[in-house]
Amino acid sequence: MAAAGLALFWVLHNRREEERATRFFALLAARDYSAAYGFWARTEADRRAYPMQAFLDDWGPASGRGDPATFRIAKSRSCGSGAILTIRSTGLREEKLWVDRGSLLIGFPPPEDMLPRICRF
Repeated sequence: MAAAGLALFWVLHNRREEERATRFFALLAARDYSAAYGFWARTEADRRAYPMQAFLDDWGPASGRGDPATFRIAKSRSCGSGAILTIRSTGLREEKLWVDRGSLLIGFPPPEDMLPRICRF
């Protein structure tokens, strides 16, 4: 019974974060960049740190990231106060996203060399 509970926890632990990323992909596919940007920047400080134009350069139609309708979560790992999601799609190099557990804000994950200090994997 404990093993079943642990397995269920493992499968569902990052579910909210994965659903948030899937909704983000749907907004990109619909070209609703303003709403998708809201998943990254909610406050004025967020918008100053990551302006809309930078977001469009990274995620807009000319970003070279491929068709957002084909984005899929290939891997999901818990990491401190969030989850790191590995994204794959047709025409997209592997991409990693960070989803904060508390706010569900999406961002780029910390650099790889910092992960051992932040995450326990």
